[in-house]
Amino acid sequence: MIVVLVLIGVALLAVGALVVHAVGLRAKVEDLAEECRVLRSRADELRDLTVRLNLPRGRDK
Repeated sequence: MIVVLVLIGVALLAVGALVVHAVGLRAKVEDLAEECRVLRSRADELRDLTVRLNLPRGRDK
């Protein structure tokens, strides 16, 4: 009986650890998605500036 209770306790701790890890991973993914949005916005700004300056785009000049 005690062994069963210990195993249940270990299983609950493992599930708790997985939940904490999943929440942390979700936060990291959200941060990465936000960073990608910022980088896309900056790329669009640079593209617009390049067009305004009439500079050749890319490496093919």
